[in-house]
Amino acid sequence: LKVNWRKDAMHTGQILENTEVRTLVVDHYNLDKKWEDYQRKFCKRIMVIDDLDNREHSADILLDQNLFPDMEKRYTNNLNSNCKKFIGLEYAFLDPEFVSQRKVLKKHKGVIETIFIYFGNTGSSNILRRVLNIFINNSLIDFDLNIIFSGDPSERDRIVRLVGKYSFMKLLDPQPNLAKLISSSDLSIGAGGSTTWERIYLGLPSAVITVADNQIECSQYLNKLGLIRLIGNSDKISDKQIAKSLKKIIYKEDFDAFSKKCLSANIGSKSNNVINEILI
Repeated sequence: LKVNWRKDAMHTGQILENTEVRTLVVDHYNLDKKWEDYQRKFCKRIMVIDDLDNREHSADILLDQNLFPDMEKRYTNNLNSNCKKFIGLEYAFLDPEFVSQRKVLKKHKGVIETIFIYFGNTGSSNILRRVLNIFINNSLIDFDLNIIFSGDPSERDRIVRLVGKYSFMKLLDPQPNLAKLISSSDLSIGAGGSTTWERIYLGLPSAVITVADNQIECSQYLNKLGLIRLIGNSDKISDKQIAKSLKKIIYKEDFDAFSKKCLSANIGSKSNNVINEILI
């Protein structure tokens, strides 16, 4: 928050008091029960979107669209008993374009030709540039790399200069929707954020390098389930280790089985339950 929670709550309340609000949706790691309690007089219900389970909430509805071990135990100490909880991949929200794309999805061809590389909004992090240099320095140039960078302009300039030197790399503009790009790729290299579910849903095998602490636990569990291949955390893993892991994945992985495993995951099948609850 750019101001303390109380000032933010007051500013939000000033907006809400002149608006008829049925359900207020809160999605912010630095907001908790105190902020939510303040808004009670301005709305009928509060819905919280979270995936950390590290603070108390004053919520009527909670949505956690992730997958963790012992899901049934999450939030038991941080929610009131009347809160309706929607926890798990089956409640994940997907853009309709992903649903449409899955209907025309082709079977993974079992070999790697096109690799999609995207780490989300990583700010000024250099993890994307590190990965690209690993491809260059290890002569991994027999693939078409489709790359998206969303972050600091100065880091983007460095990536533009690097990509411009090699014909097998293509830097794309940020996309409003990644469905077609994901479905046309054979392998993805990226972070452990929300794009993870989109890749799994479309059966795209993924090598994951986490870029934030809140991605680690979930990514470790997904790796255990065989839904991703976790390389490590960007701050703790060397380029040599990344290169070794990527080579193993690219040249030794059974991508047909990997893709089928991803497609078997139950993602988004009960998202309408959440929508219906919001609209009550």
